[in-house]
Parts: sequence; C-alpha cells; structure tokens
Amino acid sequence: MSNVDLERQRLSARLKEYRKLARMTQKELADKLGKAQTVVSSWEIGTGCPNANELPAIAKALGVSISDICGQTDTKSGDKELLDAYHSADKVTQRNVRLLLGLTDNVDYMTKGGDVICRG
Repeated sequence: MSNVDLERQRLSARLKEYRKLARMTQKELADKLGKAQTVVSSWEIGTGCPNANELPAIAKALGVSISDICGQTDTKSGDKELLDAYHSADKVTQRNVRLLLGLTDNVDYMTKGGDVICRG
C-alpha cells in the first residue's frame, strides 16, 4: 500500500469517526455540505476524497478543526467526551463554544436565551 493510499484510508476513518461523534448520518452531513450522500460515503470508504477547499465546511459541520480531520492533532478519549458533550448541547451553546474557540467569524455573543449581549 502506498503512502497516499494509507493516508486516504486514515482520512476516511477520521471523517467517519468525527461524523459519528457529531451524531450525524451520512445524509445529514451531505445535506449540510450541499453534497449527495454517496459523496460522503465515498469519502468514508476511501474511494473518494474531499478537496482541500471543502475541508473548512466539513470541519465546521462536524464541530472539529481542519487539523483534526487531517490527523495533525491527536484526539484522546477525554477529547472525544468533550466532542460528545458539544454535540449533545443545544445550538446556542454550540455556537457560544465555537465563538470562544475562535471557530467562527460571527462575533455576536448570545446568552442561552438567545439574546444578543455583545456585537464585535
């Protein structure tokens, strides 16, 4: 197996793992990305590979970083628990977490009730 094939296999496994941690089906992820479910399936089984310009949208949809998807970070079991908690949270809490981590360009800070309390 070539290095390229091995890396594609690892990428496929990470995409599937992060999708499952996000509690999404392939169809749900595909819909968020404006893709067909078969495209996401091909990424996960290694017959296809997302383009580099698609990685930011994939990372955002899964609530992880591009580095996570590319295998440049090591996700430990505690991190998986945090990701699971993040994906179990309501949308406003998820948004606030993304703001705190700098994973979004939107700078409206919201309370749990949904009121904007600060605009950047």
